Amino acid sequence: MATDHDNARRIADEAIAVDRESRDSFIASACKGDDPLSKYVYAMIEADCASHTVQTPRPDTHVQHPEQIAHFTIRRVIGSGGMGTVYEGVQDNPRRKVALKVMRSGVTSRMAQRRFAFESQVLARLHHQGIAQIYEAGTWDDGGGGVPWFAMEYISGAKALTTYANDKKLKRPQRLDLFIKVCEAVGHGHQKGIIHRDLKPENILVDLHGQPKVIDFGVARATDADMAVTTLQTDVGQLVGTVQYMSPEQCEANPDILDTRSDVYSLGVILYQLLSEALPYDLSTVAVFEAARVIREQTPNRLTTIDRTLGGDVETIVMKALQKDPDQRYQSAHELQRDIQRYLDNQPIEARPPSITYQLKVFARRNRGLFISVATIAAVLVIATIVSIGLAISAKQSEAAAEIARNEATTNAERAEQLRDSAIENFKMLELTAQLTEDLLALGAPRNAQGRTMSVHDIALQAIDEITDRFSDIPHLEAPARRAIGMLLWEMGDLENAETQLIRSIEVFNSLDTNARAKEHLQTAVALCKVLIDKGNYDRAREQAQAILDLQYVQEQEIDTEEILGAKDVLADVATLTLKGEHLQLRREVMAGVEIGGEVSREFELGAQVGLAESLYYSHLFAGDEERAQAHYLQEAADLIEAANQAAEVELGHMHPITIQARGLTYSMAFSKSMETLDLGGIQPSFQQQLDDCRQVFGPHHLNTAAAASALGFIELNISEDNERPKQLLTEALKIYADVGGTGSGVADAEQYLGIVFMREGRLEEAETLLRKSVETYEQLYGKESPAVVNLRAALSMALLSQGKFEEGEPLWEHVVELLSTGKAGSAAAAGVFRMRMGRAYAYIRFQQDGVDEVIQELIDDMVEANGPGDPVTLSTAMGLCRLLHDRGGEQAIVMLESLLQKARHELPSPNSTLLLAEFTLAHGYMDSGEYDKSDELIQRLTPEMTEAFGPWDKNTIA
Repeated sequence: MATDHDNARRIADEAIAVDRESRDSFIASACKGDDPLSKYVYAMIEADCASHTVQTPRPDTHVQHPEQIAHFTIRRVIGSGGMGTVYEGVQDNPRRKVALKVMRSGVTSRMAQRRFAFESQVLARLHHQGIAQIYEAGTWDDGGGGVPWFAMEYISGAKALTTYANDKKLKRPQRLDLFIKVCEAVGHGHQKGIIHRDLKPENILVDLHGQPKVIDFGVARATDADMAVTTLQTDVGQLVGTVQYMSPEQCEANPDILDTRSDVYSLGVILYQLLSEALPYDLSTVAVFEAARVIREQTPNRLTTIDRTLGGDVETIVMKALQKDPDQRYQSAHELQRDIQRYLDNQPIEARPPSITYQLKVFARRNRGLFISVATIAAVLVIATIVSIGLAISAKQSEAAAEIARNEATTNAERAEQLRDSAIENFKMLELTAQLTEDLLALGAPRNAQGRTMSVHDIALQAIDEITDRFSDIPHLEAPARRAIGMLLWEMGDLENAETQLIRSIEVFNSLDTNARAKEHLQTAVALCKVLIDKGNYDRAREQAQAILDLQYVQEQEIDTEEILGAKDVLADVATLTLKGEHLQLRREVMAGVEIGGEVSREFELGAQVGLAESLYYSHLFAGDEERAQAHYLQEAADLIEAANQAAEVELGHMHPITIQARGLTYSMAFSKSMETLDLGGIQPSFQQQLDDCRQVFGPHHLNTAAAASALGFIELNISEDNERPKQLLTEALKIYADVGGTGSGVADAEQYLGIVFMREGRLEEAETLLRKSVETYEQLYGKESPAVVNLRAALSMALLSQGKFEEGEPLWEHVVELLSTGKAGSAAAAGVFRMRMGRAYAYIRFQQDGVDEVIQELIDDMVEANGPGDPVTLSTAMGLCRLLHDRGGEQAIVMLESLLQKARHELPSPNSTLLLAEFTLAHGYMDSGEYDKSDELIQRLTPEMTEAFGPWDKNTIA
């Protein structure tokens, strides 16, 4: 034991002797074993380090420093490390500012001087904008002997990499662009045969122009030189900070096993920190030997545990760089750089297996215009891949089972033979699938297409016939193939064919061993539910989804899967579309299932967030007065959709369906705010962009495109006097709905809006037909008293009254006005009462309905009571009504207008343009009634006042 102690004492002394330069290497070595010597070494080093700790000098302009070193004038101390001090200096010729690194006084060991010389030699070999350039090197006599120095590029306004990114509040793409420049610089060093070995944010400075500069190659190792150097530290306290960025093999303290991939690991740690502002391991309270063990043995925390938006390709890239085994990492900084660039360019990264689905997704994201053509191949490959994978797994399992059976006992030989035959049969089915794939792909060949352009839809429909011909007696192939085709057709908007294929797929799955194919079976059933929703068959969709959840297999699951939560999401969709009160609770249940660990994709999770935000928004939108206190719904929806939108943009892509859905909801919420101020012009460009996006992603014949066209049509209806634009958009929407077999609220919305357009054009019978259809649909979905139905019935009552159909229209009108006036249909609808009364008044005048004078007088009196006789709207409304009434022979019109103007003259200053026009209307009335004296007197007074108000050449003045 004494010998062990002596050896430990000797190793510890050696570790500390050379200015503690190699301490980390010795400590790492000591941490490697559990033998007594290793433990003694570690104990000795820790004890002596604690008694000899030297604090790192902080940069300070007040620290005494030499005025001149060689031909450099020294201005201040920039920083100080374990081996030297860095000064800001000025070189005389050429005149420039430099960073002058000088060996620390008293550090005279041969190893330290060799290392200092080595740093200048290394830097001299590196010429790259991302590496601090060395200018020259030499020695300086400080009175105690020759002290080595070298002058290098001064980095103006330098900040450490992470500090710069945080101070500038860089977004994720900007941080990745910045990091790419770092990889370029490190990669240049690797090409020159240099390993940096101490990469960390503090050794990557960013200048004022945003250019990162890698510094401090003093701990580097030349791969072509027989020299090993270790990480320099100023004290034990700093060691952990450096250890955080050390690769597992670097913690082994054997420089011979290090290569450029060690720097790749350090880059991975830096990238992790740059993106998440955290480190892969929490080593702040961990002992040095334990820190090294953690890095060598433990798996780093995944980025998504810190920020869920850092999933997908970003996390894959970082985790590949942080692989323990160097062979599993990126093999160079250039490989890491290239993968990040591919991610930024929306190309498939190399860090994951290039699956068909994954490559198609990123291809579609990058090449929207070309995707329709390329998807012809994609559609076939998706079908083939789904079927082939299932069969391959089945075949392997069959072969494995056969092997086990043969080995268990000779008595099982017959069963083993059967299993082997089953495996052979499965591989034959794979051959059939491959042949189908080949034949479908060949449809696009010139010899078969013969000048036609084969779309994805064409290929899918052809695939249906081929599946029927080839797989009708092979259920294990037919079921998944029809499921794949059905889901593809649904996404493309062909609801009829999608429903047929999914129903047939379910039938075939039912004939198989359900438990063995349960996941595929449930996926098919959930897909069918979504098709039924799009077709407006809400009751069937609800029944189908509930049947899924009632399955014994589903109820036995301890953790919700994506298929189970998908069925719950269908119930929430139906409840939302029918404005059933439970829709919000259902959405929260789906979201809770995701958050407590449901086995779902990130895509499903983001879709669930958007769905919950939608339910919150509708809960606020259609709340009555008594529920207005729950305004927090709107804020919660806004916060949720903002987070989901940002995450979807980054993780799924700008044109992913979920991202488009999230943007659409954002626009709808902005529309609601615009409606409160009746300023819809500002929101129109957003809705136009939404329609353009839907046309590009889904095509011109998809339900999503129809919904976007309908929404934009409503906007145009409210902001434009021209009927052509809204009529064109709404007609387009209804045609799409008719073509794809869609029904439900979307169709009813478009019918309602187009009905209003027809009313504006005077096509009252056509308007009535559309509005009746829309009312019927709304009442089935939402009930007769819901706000949506009340507003729609208001429009229908106006269409009836405008045609003189008072017997039906008047009772409907009175019922709607009662609901609107009392707020039972929601406080947002109360403003419609005035428009309803105006519409009825004009209808009474047009058809000379009994009681017309009373209706108009009551409306004018109520407006005067509410807003005063001088209100411009009141005056304008009364002027229009009285003029029309007088033109239709209503003698009481002049009396009504005369009475109102007598009150208004006392409230309004003279001249007032609205008052003048109203009085001019009264003068016309006097003249038409033969009261020429009153007309002449009024016109004599109005002429100079109108000349002053409007000018001598205004049409009203001239009249």
